[in-house]
Amino acid sequence: MPESVFNNGQFAHYQATLEFTGRLSGGAPSDPKLVEGWLAKNLGISDEEQLRRWTMQHLAETQGIDPTQASDEMIEAAIAENASEKKAQVFKRDSQGHPYIEPRHVKAMLKEATNIAYPSGATKWGQYASRAKARQGEAVGGKAPVSYIAERVFVIDEPIPVGDEIDGVELAVGHIRDFRGETRSTIGYFEYVDQPTITVEVKALDDCLTAEQWARIWTVAEANGLGARRSQGCGQFVVTNWRRCDDAR
Repeated sequence: MPESVFNNGQFAHYQATLEFTGRLSGGAPSDPKLVEGWLAKNLGISDEEQLRRWTMQHLAETQGIDPTQASDEMIEAAIAENASEKKAQVFKRDSQGHPYIEPRHVKAMLKEATNIAYPSGATKWGQYASRAKARQGEAVGGKAPVSYIAERVFVIDEPIPVGDEIDGVELAVGHIRDFRGETRSTIGYFEYVDQPTITVEVKALDDCLTAEQWARIWTVAEANGLGARRSQGCGQFVVTNWRRCDDAR
């Protein structure tokens, strides 16, 4: 990673070790027909050409192909090698084919855990003493905790390896109601890794959270989980190491 010329201690850097107690499931669609809708929904992309570029990049990453070198033909050939993968929720792969998760998933997990641990409306973070005569010394300003950390806590932007390879593909049967109100069954496939251990690096502007706040957020995140199929108990973990890094990146 390149070093910023402005790296003068504004951020406190932390490292966490997450040991999963069960399966960590992949959640990236691999069916080209589903990817565009998934990207438009989750990333808010509406421009047709931009959506196509993101779709190609996503498919390249799930197939372990360098997106800068990928062509439509290369991606189609890679997907065709495994027909079942077309309907699977998968992990993205690096150039060696090793599965990984993206830092944004960890950021989303921390935001969700914060919103559970410190519900909006119950408290505000970042308040300061008013200087106005009518409200001298009164705590004013601040934001809901989830908004506060969204602007101040970041996950180091590098792929987070989850293992050398997946341990299997799980068949999942679900039930949904269609537009007629009738219940029907659905079948899906989810790649998973059994009990992986990952290392996560985060940075907090001005070391803005206390030790107690970090502990509460991570404790909720442990139970709430990371990745797909959390409603089925997947993605739960234990933080076995949490330390501040002296050698800030």
